[in-house]
Amino acid sequence: MKKLSVEDFVKTSCGIDQYNSLKKNKSIFGKLRLSWFLFFATIRDLFVSKKN
Repeated sequence: MKKLSVEDFVKTSCGIDQYNSLKKNKSIFGKLRLSWFLFFATIRDLFVSKKN
């Protein structure tokens, strides 16, 4: 079975760059902002095909 990764949900290159940037912030507000970003980026990229 394939392990899920962030790239399965956030498919654009700018979204993955933003994810990596937000992931570095370990404060409570950083984690909140990361989860907020993942929620909306997943919805936005739901119908985008992944580019290799």
